[in-house]
Amino acid sequence: NRKLMPKFVLKEMEILYIEELRSSINQLMLNLESLPVSKGGADGKYGLQKLKRYNHR
Repeated sequence: NRKLMPKFVLKEMEILYIEELRSSINQLMLNLESLPVSKGGADGKYGLQKLKRYNHR
């Protein structure tokens, strides 16, 4: 969505901004993929209740 993008003076800056965003998104995805997936229920270290409570701040 174009409304969410900042306005740039130079077109090159917009391209650089988008490349940096893509790079940081890829890094976040790699970090997520490297996390182990546990089968623990709500008693796990990061239970569903904790996540829900954290997201409602």
